[in-house]
Amino acid sequence: MNILFVGLPGVGKSLLSKMVAKKLGLSFVDMGEILRNSDDKEILKAINEGKLVNSKKVMDILKKYLGD
Repeated sequence: MNILFVGLPGVGKSLLSKMVAKKLGLSFVDMGEILRNSDDKEILKAINEGKLVNSKKVMDILKKYLGD
């Protein structure tokens, strides 16, 4: 089962996601946290400038994180 929470910064996506994951016994993946901890300078530059991170880079990191 995959559940995706989307919304503006600060609306409580991570909080709600953690609660739902715990209640349903699911894993919780915080892509924002993963991206902020990235060593990729292009990703960090985009985040610091308030821009969107390249979709391919996000998917590559997510696949690596999930082991796919």
